[in-house]
Amino acid sequence: MKPFKRGKRWYYHIRIPDPTHPGKNRTKKIGSFPTSKSADEAFMRHSIEITDQKFMNQPQGNFCESMKNWLYNHHKLYISCTTFDSYKVNFDKHIYPHFKNFKICQVDSMALQNFVDGFCKNSKLSPRTIRNITIPIRAYFSYLIKHGEMDFNPLNRVDLPKISHRYKFTTLEEEVIKRLIQLACVYRVEPRTSKVDVNLLQCIMALSAFLCLRRGEISGLKITDINLEEKTIRIVRQRVVTKDSNNKSIVVEKEPKSENGIRTLPIPDSICNLLHERKTYITMNKSHYLKKYKPGNYLICKNNGNPLNPNTVTRLFKDFIKQEDLQAQISDEFKNVNLEIFRLHDMRHSSITILRHDKHLTAEEASKFAGHSRPSTTEDLYSHPRDMTHQKIRDKINS
Repeated sequence: MKPFKRGKRWYYHIRIPDPTHPGKNRTKKIGSFPTSKSADEAFMRHSIEITDQKFMNQPQGNFCESMKNWLYNHHKLYISCTTFDSYKVNFDKHIYPHFKNFKICQVDSMALQNFVDGFCKNSKLSPRTIRNITIPIRAYFSYLIKHGEMDFNPLNRVDLPKISHRYKFTTLEEEVIKRLIQLACVYRVEPRTSKVDVNLLQCIMALSAFLCLRRGEISGLKITDINLEEKTIRIVRQRVVTKDSNNKSIVVEKEPKSENGIRTLPIPDSICNLLHERKTYITMNKSHYLKKYKPGNYLICKNNGNPLNPNTVTRLFKDFIKQEDLQAQISDEFKNVNLEIFRLHDMRHSSITILRHDKHLTAEEASKFAGHSRPSTTEDLYSHPRDMTHQKIRDKINS
């Protein structure tokens, strides 16, 4: 900062660590000096002293060893198992190989910028993936700042790649979705592990299309969550795929993604019959398998009661939608419908779009129905404009 004059004397401002608020600085006025030159020289000496003191105060241990200890012994206690798995993969695969010989004080903004630039130049990773790799580093430095070990987060000064585009989602009209659910009993798909009934795939598609459920929420549904008399369904859990200590894929049960993910939804009349048939079929299987029937009372399960892996739920739909005969029939019945890139999660996108633009729900109502933490998520990521919406805008402009 340049020296400034007050009366006949010269002063300068300098930012120093605030002892009462770790990680934050405060401005202090220093003076007085007879000339501008003497104030400027004092400012330079003072700045060098503060920089040297900051370096001496920084932790000097090995960066990767310290970060691994923080991740496994502290941060793991406060994040979900899937988040920890993501942090662990990024640390083992990207962070440790690059910073294994660095001290903490050496991982400054320039070192981190070189780390990020290396991915941008020499790898095929997407900008979103590169940003995700830096998330555990940011969290670790924030932990050091919170406990007074550092004064600022060097990652804040790093230029990260911009996310140029998002995945282009495909949405279908309500009539097409209903037709697909009907055709699920015609174009049968058998799992590779054990046989399931036709009604299972129809239930999966209906729950995603009409109740906006994620695949993990579908997999985690239990019969006790469904009240057909009151026509309501309670979403209180999800089953997600993660990895154990041996790096093997396992399925764990956890709460939904956000607090709003725990919700009670009305069941449309169009799928009440499907759910009733499903419950009847499960009751019949319990009588057949007796003690061999797996406990858990899951709705989306194999004939022996064993719950389906979320990946199996996705694959069942994918194997169904990829059938050439099905795609040909849908193309004949509906114009401009392309099922080649249509995914199970696109059922959820289609449902939210229908609620917003066809059923005229507000953003807040659609957000609560979908289990989003805030309405902006619904609007930015899930609500896709219809061509009719653009036509209305054109009509208003032309008028």
